[in-house]
Amino acid sequence: MQSGRTVPNVGDSYAYAPLPPTNRGQLTPGADLTVINVGPYDVLKMREDARDDSPVIDTIPPNGKGVVYLGEVQGSWIFVQYDRAKGWVERRFVSPVASRGWTYPVTASNARKRGSLEAIEGQTVSEMPR
Repeated sequence: MQSGRTVPNVGDSYAYAPLPPTNRGQLTPGADLTVINVGPYDVLKMREDARDDSPVIDTIPPNGKGVVYLGEVQGSWIFVQYDRAKGWVERRFVSPVASRGWTYPVTASNARKRGSLEAIEGQTVSEMPR
């Protein structure tokens, strides 16, 4: 005997959004980096050589962007460029900039529910992270 209750199709109630691909810490020359693990009132010190006691040649603000990996590694240090300066920073203080966007499939009913996504079933929608 049926209860008369309608069971919603859960797969049709939201979009599936896989995580953007990551390369598990591997950097490629030219990769854009952002500063992480630096307190709001601190700076990331860019050094002349890959050593803690090497002279500081520039500083990068917390959450600084525009850091570019130049392809060299010495232990836990990587060679980067920030503005016009080139020097060494510890790898644990920088992270690759997240992907600019990702794509995921949506259903027609989901597009109607979200309103902002104008799609028809079977299409792929690109959404920029905010």
